[in-house]
Amino acid sequence: MIRPLPALLAAATCLCALACGGLLPRPGHPWLEDRSLELAREVLTLEVLGDRVAVDARFWFRAHGRTRDRVMFFPVPPPGGEVAGFRALLAGPDGGPLALPVGPSSPGALPAGRSVQSFDIMVPGEDLERHQGQLVVHYEQQVSCGFGYTLRSGSYWRGPIGSLAVLLVDEASRVLSATVEGEPPHEREGGTSSWSWEGLEPRSGVELLLACPLRRGT
Repeated sequence: MIRPLPALLAAATCLCALACGGLLPRPGHPWLEDRSLELAREVLTLEVLGDRVAVDARFWFRAHGRTRDRVMFFPVPPPGGEVAGFRALLAGPDGGPLALPVGPSSPGALPAGRSVQSFDIMVPGEDLERHQGQLVVHYEQQVSCGFGYTLRSGSYWRGPIGSLAVLLVDEASRVLSATVEGEPPHEREGGTSSWSWEGLEPRSGVELLLACPLRRGT
């Protein structure tokens, strides 16, 4: 999801986990669609690891016009807890991975819903172009009985998400139910579930219901 961040950086716009403020108004004023970047592809891998979920989100952006410097705003929704190890990098084929500056930003009511934590990612336009639009975000989030990941932010890029693939790895069998965009897994094999779409205009996101940890003394 994305929204404009006025005065944060000269000529900066905002990415919101991922969608960005831009030029054309969208329903839900004052949030805007970024007409300069298209989210051509997203691959999201979630791995349930005991008391946390490891997130690997990979985005492929396609520029329309000049690629400018921007601030991408990445919100982390409830019901999970604290986020650890948040990092972002450009991972295209030229020059090897490039770590990007990240920092906490103020969570709150967003076009894609409420967040419990959020992060600013500084993305230089020339570097994004040199890495052929490939952006990677990693983090781990503490979980108890549930986990969420917002996809609705993808509505704030130019057009729909070209293709989306979601992979859920749950070797410990903690997941009681899992939906992406309100749908159960499209495929299952062992402890792995997967979903895939083409031309998706997202409306919600990922929702996991987990077996709650036993309380001491029960």
